[in-house]
Amino acid sequence: MLLDLLDGVYASATNRVTSYGAFLDSTLDRLADAIFIAAFGAAGLVRWPIVIGVIIFSFLISYSRSRGETIAPKGEAISQGPIERAERLGLVFLALISQIAFPQFSFQTLNIAEIIFLILFLLSAITVIRRMKKVYDVTK
Repeated sequence: MLLDLLDGVYASATNRVTSYGAFLDSTLDRLADAIFIAAFGAAGLVRWPIVIGVIIFSFLISYSRSRGETIAPKGEAISQGPIERAERLGLVFLALISQIAFPQFSFQTLNIAEIIFLILFLLSAITVIRRMKKVYDVTK
């Protein structure tokens, strides 16, 4: 995430901002998100069905905004919903820290990282639904 921030600052400072650079940055962001989230499944901290759901909705958040803004009237922002990339990554980081701090915590059959991932899943689903509604409203 730090490198993601630095490449944008560097591109701006050296006047090397391009459309392709923005596209590449977005694409690599999705890849980094998927790897970061999938690591929880690979480490056995979060069950794979939960991990896959979070990855899918993480991609849908970005896609619904991008695609929605291409078909919405000019200047219409499609950024509705309670969670963006920074918040998603913050919750994933919180899941890691919480699991390290409270490895024995569980509710029903869920550990603390799974609980946070389920909250992330819910917030992500709400964000996608709100964006879909916004696009519907501005294109009908």
